[in-house]
Amino acid sequence: MQEIPLDPFTDGTNPPSDLPLFQTLKMLKEASKITGRNFSAEAHSFKDQMREAGFVDIEESRIKIPLGPWHADATQKEIGRYNMLCCLEGIEAYTLALFTRVLEMSVEEVQTLLTKTHKDIRNKKLRIYFWLIVVRGRKPTNAC
Repeated sequence: MQEIPLDPFTDGTNPPSDLPLFQTLKMLKEASKITGRNFSAEAHSFKDQMREAGFVDIEESRIKIPLGPWHADATQKEIGRYNMLCCLEGIEAYTLALFTRVLEMSVEEVQTLLTKTHKDIRNKKLRIYFWLIVVRGRKPTNAC
């Protein structure tokens, strides 16, 4: 199982918390929590879910992935490009229904916020990371 929690961070000084990207992610967490499908908490419960399903030898790894192609390392730069593309292409799909139906925003308000959020996502100066949480396990072999 894998997921990227909506908790951006940096290695250095954190950008201002009032950035549209951070506002959007905070609102997305709030709206998803209201609906009972808390996007932010899912990945943190994967190990328990796998254990409850009967898996053994469960391991969790966390991979630091950049948002955007700002990283000096060529591989990280490429990963950042793909992560940025995923964010740019997917954020409207995740937010539009939740923000209009749950947070009662107008479509225009959401679009305005997303325009600003897209600008933050493309901003190489922010040097934002997300954790990719990967949880692996195996079904036990049945003893005969």
